[in-house]
Amino acid sequence: MANRKFTQAIPDAIQQVWLEQLIREFEDICWYYKVSLRTPIFELSTAQQQLGCWLPEQRILRISQHLIASSSWDVVLMVLKRIRYAVSTLD
Repeated sequence: MANRKFTQAIPDAIQQVWLEQLIREFEDICWYYKVSLRTPIFELSTAQQQLGCWLPEQRILRISQHLIASSSWDVVLMVLKRIRYAVSTLD
């Protein structure tokens, strides 16, 4: 599935599970690195080029549905950790 073009819609129930897991992962990463950050609002984007981003004004952390659907969870966590670093510098 890694190189397939992402074109199908993801059911809402699956998106909700992904969001809940991303929040748990964010909290676990903060605990592991001993940083105290407020949990941001998580959103899933339909972007295929931008894997994730941090919108500091709204405290929104966006992760690409394409990334989650086409990559291993380890890759998703690497992107989340990278964005978490941006959050920590602005929080």
